[in-house]
Amino acid sequence: MVFTITCNHGAGAPPLNKVISNEGKQMNKVAKVSIAAAMVLGVVAGTGAVAAPAQAAQNITLTFGDWGDMGFKDLFAQYHKLHPNITIVEKSSEYNAHHQGLLTALASGKGNDINGIEGSWMPYFVQYPSKFLDLRKYGGSALAKNYLSWRWNPAVAKDGTILGLPTDVGGMAVAYRTDLFKAAGLPSDPAGVSALWAKTGWDGYVAIAKQYTEKTGKKFADSTQGIFSGIVAQNPTQYYDNKGNLIYASNKLVKSAWDTTVAIAPYSGSAAVFSTEWNAAIANGDAASVLAPAWMLTMIKGIAPKTAGDWNVATVPGGGGNWGGSWVTVAKSTAHPAEAAAFVEWLLAPAQQKTIFLTKGNLPSAVAALNDPAVTGYKDAFFQDAPVGKIYGSSAASLKPAVLGPKSASISTSFQNAAATVAQGKASGAAAWSAAIAEIQKNVGPSK
Repeated sequence: MVFTITCNHGAGAPPLNKVISNEGKQMNKVAKVSIAAAMVLGVVAGTGAVAAPAQAAQNITLTFGDWGDMGFKDLFAQYHKLHPNITIVEKSSEYNAHHQGLLTALASGKGNDINGIEGSWMPYFVQYPSKFLDLRKYGGSALAKNYLSWRWNPAVAKDGTILGLPTDVGGMAVAYRTDLFKAAGLPSDPAGVSALWAKTGWDGYVAIAKQYTEKTGKKFADSTQGIFSGIVAQNPTQYYDNKGNLIYASNKLVKSAWDTTVAIAPYSGSAAVFSTEWNAAIANGDAASVLAPAWMLTMIKGIAPKTAGDWNVATVPGGGGNWGGSWVTVAKSTAHPAEAAAFVEWLLAPAQQKTIFLTKGNLPSAVAALNDPAVTGYKDAFFQDAPVGKIYGSSAASLKPAVLGPKSASISTSFQNAAATVAQGKASGAAAWSAAIAEIQKNVGPSK
């Protein structure tokens, strides 16, 4: 991939204890959204620059903070088999609660040994490199060549500190219910579905959504949140320009994503992705299509196992894009830095990334795994043997650099929440846009 995330961070960051207070006021308003960005897993030992520490004389427990069910339990058990003296204990919480709690933990020096950080949050945390273990001291610099540069670079601070290693890549496609498409008189094969919007892009997607809802009385798209997030993720310039200026209100690409989201709102669910209501819609067939990064396919399998064989995958309107991807970091306060660093390297080594794609579906960020024939040729039986390795690999190849800033996550949430009010019939598109802009201006700052 060539989708390099850049961000603006450095010495100008406010003190973390002040940030906690300010962020708490904003994030209390945030819908409990789990963008999950599922993380890369694996079940075989990898190779790299950081050698596993020698067998310790006493048992060690490392706590791992993440959000939702990210599927690491099997890996924790596997690592314990390889290193019987080391036990990994998962501390999982809701997406926003995890990242808010990490602010407090880093400021106090009390928290988990290891933490996941979602992609849109990394530009925020990378402002505070002194709070993280610098993986350069544990051979981390030699690992850079193993990963896509756009997934590696955002976790490197201005002073050179390597905060963490990258997990998976989102990519972009559309997962859809073939049975529901057939019942609505629409094409159901991947080529036919992709052709529905191949020339017309998102306008074509909206037109099909309208047709489907009028025919069936049910929603076509799963969530306005997903639609807005996915379209924005297709653009290299989003809420910040490449000089670090806020442009969330003036960027025509953001407004275009908003207008498309408003247009599809009558034919879309409004629940936050991964909420109880959203899960039910996926399982019950109340959504015929889902904007699906690679990790979303894994989520669908877990949420709706009885629908195996009813789904397939088509190309996404508007070209490629990346939604998701995270990093795994080690807190500076850990009492076991060498052991924690060695575990993180093992967890995200190319061998593990390849294996977990083949078993869980998360697209690798490690170059060797991403280009492995077993990955590029992989077909998923749950999705009618869709060639997901080829689909997501092709989508990833077309990605371009994206600019993210310290408040990208907060800005996105304000827009997502506002879009939900349109789908719920509580506000017009214009009113919801104005409300979102006012909220962002108050909490983040004015747009250029």
